[in-house]
Amino acid sequence: MFSAKNYPKTRNTYARASQVSGVLIIAGGIFFSLTLSNIPPAVAFSISIGLGLLLLYLADKALNRLLYIPKSLYIRPSEVDNWVNSWTQWNGPIAKMLPTAKCYRLPTRRMPRLQSVPRSLLIALTE
Repeated sequence: MFSAKNYPKTRNTYARASQVSGVLIIAGGIFFSLTLSNIPPAVAFSISIGLGLLLLYLADKALNRLLYIPKSLYIRPSEVDNWVNSWTQWNGPIAKMLPTAKCYRLPTRRMPRLQSVPRSLLIALTE
């Protein structure tokens, strides 16, 4: 329910629902303060206005907090290819371009004689 991908959307939905319920509480409180005779109208009115305004304030705070949550940036590989193609159309071919990441997945070798003294001591102590 609260995955990292949907968390801002869920918070936004709950904040909007809180705003709507705050308005409904205010409207219902005004209606009931005018129609009910067993509760003093001023008490029902003030309670409904207080609860409604509290919900509106908290929902507004939650919506403003959503502005500071970083959004995930997902770029499809086809978009990158389109950007590179359009760049090369305007600026000419790219002289030096890095190869794809698959080329770098080769196994690496340790070269102990190029390591610094403290690191070599740590390697000697762990082996």
